Amino acid sequence: MFSKFVRFNLKISKFLALRFRGFFIGNKDPQQDLKSIINDNISNEEKLNILEIGGIDRPILSKSPNYIYTGLDIEKNENCNFLYDNFYVQSIENEIKGKFDMIISSTLMEHVENNDKAFTNIFNSLKKGGGTFHYIPSKNHFYSIILRIVGPRLQRIIIKHLRPQASLEITGYPAYFHRCCEIDLRKLLQKIGFKDIKIIAYFKAGDYFAFFTPLYLLITFLENFMETFNIRFFASGLIVCAKKY
Repeated sequence: MFSKFVRFNLKISKFLALRFRGFFIGNKDPQQDLKSIINDNISNEEKLNILEIGGIDRPILSKSPNYIYTGLDIEKNENCNFLYDNFYVQSIENEIKGKFDMIISSTLMEHVENNDKAFTNIFNSLKKGGGTFHYIPSKNHFYSIILRIVGPRLQRIIIKHLRPQASLEITGYPAYFHRCCEIDLRKLLQKIGFKDIKIIAYFKAGDYFAFFTPLYLLITFLENFMETFNIRFFASGLIVCAKKY
């Protein structure tokens, strides 16, 4: 009965999102924006060493003769051998082997227990003049607050029942949201020694509440309010760019 209720609401919410895309989804896509920023920073004049962390078999980029593409994650499958030039199996909280011109990630850092260690390792593994680029869901979005309250053990249960359309392979990792807000990230990056820090805020992630259409409407209204008045504290996610000199 509960499953039918959720599927019914998901169907209505999807119809509304497609019918009123500007209100529910908007015109900004942080994943595409991140990819564009990364591509803009790839030079055709030299072969860069690029490290993607947490990408496993869903990398941001494709292999290219213009750069050496290395992956790093806590697990690996056979597809990784074809998607990257090299692949390391380890946590980003541990020291990274090698030096890189660019280190990137998408929807990873919220799953790291200690981002002080993670960003310190990123900084130490960047060459001088190198850059790091990430999309990070914010800990102060309504959905993130709920996940933080229930804790990692109950997160998989919530996702399984309230977001049946989402694969647990992608969304089922424990989320800690350590330092995952604009103020904390900026302070942390400055403390470590990063320069040219730029943080772009995004506000639309109401589809997490599509399991109950009235709540989906309320959250989306609040998201539009936050976006209109640029109340970045409640952003749904952040693109973080920084350089090492």
